[in-house]
This record gives sequence, C-alpha cells and structure tokens, in this order.
Amino acid sequence: MLFYHPQLDFIADLAKDKKWSWCDTRPDIIIGFVPNQNFYSLGSSMGIYLSLWREVNGEGSDCPFPGTEKSWKALSNDSSSDMIARQTIHLSLSEKTEKGGGYNVADEKSPSSWSAKWPILCSLFGLNGTGPSSNPPEIRKFIKENIEVWHKLERQHGLQTGHADSERVFPGFEYFLVTQFDFDRQYDMTKMYETGFSEERGTKEAWGGVFDRMKKAKIIP
Repeated sequence: MLFYHPQLDFIADLAKDKKWSWCDTRPDIIIGFVPNQNFYSLGSSMGIYLSLWREVNGEGSDCPFPGTEKSWKALSNDSSSDMIARQTIHLSLSEKTEKGGGYNVADEKSPSSWSAKWPILCSLFGLNGTGPSSNPPEIRKFIKENIEVWHKLERQHGLQTGHADSERVFPGFEYFLVTQFDFDRQYDMTKMYETGFSEERGTKEAWGGVFDRMKKAKIIP
C-alpha cells in the first residue's frame, strides 16, 4: 500500500535499457532541521519541547521520557538528514554501488535506544533525562498546555512565531513515534559500509546539530 513501491517499480523498468544507474536509500526516522515547519519533524518538536520543559520546570530538573517502557528499550538507527545526504552522494559516486540496489542509510553501524539517547538529548538543554514514568507526559499536550509560556519565550528571545503549535503539524505524530514504535527495528548497515563509506556520528552530534540550527534560526532560545 505504500507509494514507494510503485515508484521503485517505475524507475526499475525505466532504467532497464539505460546507461545510467540508480539506487534506493532507506532511512528510518529522519532527524533534521526544518526552517519553515512541516507535518512531521521530530527534531523540531523535541527542540521546542525540551526548551519549554526547561522554562517550566527549571534547568537541571528531571525530564522523564515521554513514551513507554517498551519504546524506551527498543533498538533502532537514527537517520539524520546530514548523514542521509552524505551517504546518498557517496552511493551516487561509488563504483561499488549496485544498480537498483537498496541501501539502509543511518548515522551509525550499531543501533541505539531511547534509553541511551534520551539522557543525551536532555543534557543539551541542561536537563536530567530519566526513564518513562507510570504516567508519561505527552509532547504535544505539554506544548499546548504551556503555550503562553512559549509565547513569553518568543518575546523575550526574539524568536520566530508560529513554530511551537503550528496548524501544519500532524496532530499526535510525536506520541505515535515515541510510543507505538516500541519494537526492535535495527538496520543492518553492512551493505552501506561495504561500499567504502566510513563516517559515523553519534546522538549528540546528529541531534545537537539540529538544535544548533534551530537556535541560529531563532526557533528555540
């Protein structure tokens, strides 16, 4: 039912007798900077959420993971937009790339979990990231309940307006990503790195880069 499959069938048929080649890159949840909002940007939502949590509860406060115990432990590979771009360019130029081949693209060879990532994300905002609670907060609900506090931050720091709770954001997508994705879905990155690509980047670099760009763009303080 996914629209990707008809696209792949189309390009495979089109390329049969052509001299040019092509390949398919397959990320997991994409972590990236979005300057003008979009329907699904977990990086943007997290940056706003953690900034707002710090303002409401204070720097150094405990910030519980807004998901379930199962999703806290589930293994996966983050796919930052920067790394997707670098790996896609590499595949486009490498002679080792298989024509029509599918390649998992992600930040690291080894998978991680929210239990490893959440404390790092929170530390970037001066918070103490803790595990899921019996009644975990919901990201979008927390933002909506504290939207006036956010508007105050916008005025104090000269931030762009309209990002915290935009009508463009698909309702509840953050809740879905941190609660329903509660199963191991780690990637085998062997094929990607067998092409000669060697770069890796950890959670702090991948997510921190997104938050730094949000600060420069005056989206978060």
